[in-house]
Order: sequence, then C-alpha cells, then structure tokens
Amino acid sequence: MQNLTPLEQEIITLKVVLDMIGDMVNHETMTIHFSRPDTLVMFNTMTHMAFFNIILVDLLSKPSKPFMGDKCYLERLKEICANPRIGKIEDIRELSEAVCAFARWLSEKVTIQNRWFPSLELSVDLNIERTVFIRICGNIAKHNLTHLTGAAKTLREVFAENGQSISDDKCVLALQDFRTQFYHDVFHYHSSTIAEFLNNIRWGIYSYAAPVRAHCVENRYDEGLRLNTYEYHYPADITSDVGKSCYWDLMNDVMQQPYIQRFEVVKYLKTRY
Repeated sequence: MQNLTPLEQEIITLKVVLDMIGDMVNHETMTIHFSRPDTLVMFNTMTHMAFFNIILVDLLSKPSKPFMGDKCYLERLKEICANPRIGKIEDIRELSEAVCAFARWLSEKVTIQNRWFPSLELSVDLNIERTVFIRICGNIAKHNLTHLTGAAKTLREVFAENGQSISDDKCVLALQDFRTQFYHDVFHYHSSTIAEFLNNIRWGIYSYAAPVRAHCVENRYDEGLRLNTYEYHYPADITSDVGKSCYWDLMNDVMQQPYIQRFEVVKYLKTRY
C-alpha cells in the first residue's frame, strides 16, 4: 500500500471510527428509552453486550501499520481535533469535547471494592484504570482460554499494582472470576455511559464533516437514467483508492444527521466505579 497522506489518514480514521460506533450503538444491539433529561440504555441480549465489548476493544486499540499503526483511534481523533485538515477548526469543537471527555473517563483509576476470586481464594479491593478492565473483559468475551495469555499477564500486573503476587498460571484461571466480577457487573453498569460517549463522538464527526460535504458535492440530473444523481470532488491530497473510497463513504454518512438523537443517561449510572 502506498503511503497515505495526512489528509487521507484523517478521512480513514473518521470513517472507521464512525463505522465502529455504528456497529455498537444502534437499535439492533440495544434498546434506548429516550427521556429528558435521563435516558436508559439496555442491551437486547447478552450476545449483543459481548459484541459491544469486543468492538469497543477494537476502538481502543491501534490499527495495523499501513493505517497509522503508531497510535490508537482515540489518540488519532485527538490529533485530528488539534489539527483538522478536511474541515474548519470552528466545526470540530463538538468532536473535540466528546473525544476528550471519553478519553479522560477511560483513563481514570477507580477502586472496585470486595472483588471475590474463588479460584485464588482471594477477596481484594482493586484499583484499576477503566480502560484496562474494559480491555480484559473484551478479550475474555472474544477469545477462549488458549488465547488469553495476554489478558492473564495484564491481570497479573493489576494484581501486582494492588499488592498481590499471583502467578501467570493462576491468573489464567482467575480470568473467569474476573469476568463474573467485572464484565457482568462493572462493565454492564458502565455500558449506558459508554454508549452516550460514543454517540456524542458520532454527532461530533457529523458536525465536523457535514459542512465539508456541502462544499464538495455536485448534484445533477442524469438524462440517461432520468434520475437525480451526485458526485464528490476529491481534495488534491486524496489520491489513493482507499482514501477516495473512505472519503466518498464518509460524505454519504454525513448526508443526514445521525439517526440516534443525542441523549444523556440517568445519573445513577454515573455515580459508581
């Protein structure tokens, strides 16, 4: 693959993030009981919850090297907000606020009290960064026991930071205890708040990219097809096939407002952990 220009990197990042959020926050995976000021979000099935967690881990990871593999998607979004290329700086404020709020929330360390690990015969208070337990839970949801050595190593490091020396082998066994304590309890509790963060980022991308579409689209009538059609004028710095494809798709995505309105979840889902 040819080297991507900075503008192509921005376009691809925005499109990929928008797609991942679309996979997670939608009416198939969850039921959203809209109410102002407090909204309640519920997964339609436990399978949808697991899928949500798995895609969320992808969002928090780094793309492969041909696609800006040195930084995770949230870091790439932060860079875009600091130095927007396709749109105007005044149009990116909503996206910047949404990305920074989510990143700040993820990086916070919280104390989860009285977690019981039967396989270790251990009850412990764990001080842990939110993004860490989200990643562990997502990897457990995605992989079987034989693919969880990385998650077990991370859990061992969490135990060590909390004054507990646990071997790698025992941490592998403790992963299912962790799933019970964190996935079915803590992550489930936070899922509505995470959905709100993600939906805000989706609206931020729309607010940033929609004005771009208004300037790059050319509407016309096709005499042969007898239909109203359109085409987009690509910026000069978008030259690769993948860049052009993502640009076209992103402009189509922001043709209309996001189909899920802005919402704020109930306050009691933001007071613990």
